[in-house]
Amino acid sequence: MHLSNLLILMIVSPLLGAVSQAFKPNRIFSFLASSIPTAILFFVFFQADWTTGKDLFFFRTEWIPHYQAELFLRINGINFLALLTVCLVSNVLLASFWKKKEYEPALSSMVLLTQAFSIISLLSGDLFVQAVFWGATAIPIYFLSALFGSKSGRSGFHFLIHSMLGVFLFFIGVLLVYYFSQPHSFDMAAIKAGLFQQSTDSFLGIAVPEWAFLFICFGVFLRLPLFPFTGWMTALTEELSVEMLVTHVGIFLTSTVVIFSQIIISVFGKQLTNFSLVFLVIGFLNAFIGVLLLVSGKSFPRIISAVGMLFFGIAIIALGSNNTFSVLSIVLSGLSVGMSVAGLAWIYSCLEAREYLWDRTGWKSTGLFFSLQSIIFSNIAFVPATSGFIPLALVLSGVFKKDPVVATICVIIGMLLAYAVFRIHDEKISGSSGEKIKLDAREKSIGILIVFLIVLLGVWPKELIKVSQPAVVELLKVVQQP
Repeated sequence: MHLSNLLILMIVSPLLGAVSQAFKPNRIFSFLASSIPTAILFFVFFQADWTTGKDLFFFRTEWIPHYQAELFLRINGINFLALLTVCLVSNVLLASFWKKKEYEPALSSMVLLTQAFSIISLLSGDLFVQAVFWGATAIPIYFLSALFGSKSGRSGFHFLIHSMLGVFLFFIGVLLVYYFSQPHSFDMAAIKAGLFQQSTDSFLGIAVPEWAFLFICFGVFLRLPLFPFTGWMTALTEELSVEMLVTHVGIFLTSTVVIFSQIIISVFGKQLTNFSLVFLVIGFLNAFIGVLLLVSGKSFPRIISAVGMLFFGIAIIALGSNNTFSVLSIVLSGLSVGMSVAGLAWIYSCLEAREYLWDRTGWKSTGLFFSLQSIIFSNIAFVPATSGFIPLALVLSGVFKKDPVVATICVIIGMLLAYAVFRIHDEKISGSSGEKIKLDAREKSIGILIVFLIVLLGVWPKELIKVSQPAVVELLKVVQQP
């Protein structure tokens, strides 16, 4: 098999797994369908030459020839870690379903569809295809909320309205890029080499590139938990289960941040430089709101939502800095956040199997379960020697170069975050009520794997930095061009 065909297999496998659940539901088959892309990514990790910073494997075929829209798939040092995050979180989620008394094939199907659509969006180098499948991720998440959320359906309705409006604005931005690029193209590489930024056309005194930049930014902001557009996220937090929120934060949110960053830097480098201060302020505000949510973390869903808002805020701060350190932090922090929410899903599944509830005083946690939980919560608090610390150190280094005052404020926010997380740890995990929790073999294997990755990425991040840094340097050349 040619290596480029593996990219198609990464997409087809979860799609077939999702469809198969309608005809012959099977927990093991859904997990295997989700695991094939993960295995391919590990194969690529050891086989590829990451030092070039270029796209590695290609698959290109015409999709809508009249508009030069192509199914152009590629792996590079920027989307690789996001792809790995999407696949690992999907694997942990589907494995956690095994503990449920009644298997819900529709739940597995929606997770697999979200995984497949996110993979296509991340792999695509064509803006049109990327926009189509990025918008399509709203469908399985909506059905998750409609089928398994509150009977009122309020959360699903709010999410769908915000998603459709966000996709609509995003498409307008993409179409402006297409029609005002010379030559017309949806290919991001061709747009970078084209004359889009030299367009003299304007509307209401604002140049077309600025309009396209604003439409794409607002389109993404409406679909992600960006303050003050967070009403739908509040509804999701109140009405959805932990597994559904992990699907949204660990799969959709982490992939969207990388997609957005790559588009903004590669196509809108000039506008990103002009709006860098605005990005820093928006990111700082969002990170601060995320910390406040963690301080009031009365439930697992609220903590997962807070982690999502905090991650998005840090990513926006990093974009505002637009240097190698900060952009590299975006690529690495996606995997860290994915491991955090996957760890929270694992903790919740262990407690749910024993009919423990978060709003109780606490539970007796000793031995292995206590150790694994402590490391997962330490990762959320950006403690050194965990995967959360490396991206934070990188983004603070990048922000300090841009604005030392903002970097100092971010350090203070980080200290508040650590306090909030360890207060939750002390109140809940270290409680003494309930029976001692003993993990079975499956729970031990999943928990140990998650914690192993968290510690490995925190103690020895060299290999992942070697994968991503050359690609980040290549990407930032666009911003550095006059």
